[in-house]
Amino acid sequence: RDLHRVDRRAASVCIRDRLLVSCAQSDKSRVSDELNLKLVKANQIMKYDDHGAMGDGTRFITFEFDSNDTLNQIKSDSNWKKFPLDKTTKILMYGDEKTSSYVTDNNSRSLFPEISEGYYMLIDRQEDKSQNILNRPSLNFTLAVYDTKTNTLYFAEIDT
Repeated sequence: RDLHRVDRRAASVCIRDRLLVSCAQSDKSRVSDELNLKLVKANQIMKYDDHGAMGDGTRFITFEFDSNDTLNQIKSDSNWKKFPLDKTTKILMYGDEKTSSYVTDNNSRSLFPEISEGYYMLIDRQEDKSQNILNRPSLNFTLAVYDTKTNTLYFAEIDT
């Protein structure tokens, strides 16, 4: 009986460890699929995710790159826009005089650092797009920003 208990514990540790590995891989896959990018020589340096059981929340993942391969893909994709940020994207990232950032942690701190040079992509995932994204009662969007000064990709998913 004691051996059976040990085997089950070892199996659960193995399964848990495999799930952790697959979760780390799924972050890279998620970002790659959502942005239609091959993340070449990407090192994941941060992840924040407060999505709850109902699917609402903020997911924020950061990658640093050791090469310009991903940046070159971004430059050749017309869905990515070169800085400066448009008004809507700037408000979503940093807020304005009326509101704080829409991409925050659970202490209402903006997750995006100040970025002055780069490329960005805003994907509106809301079904009903008849209202301006900033005036909706709920938000579902993906915002990706590539900082060309630091070779860092910031990926945010907001679901409310």
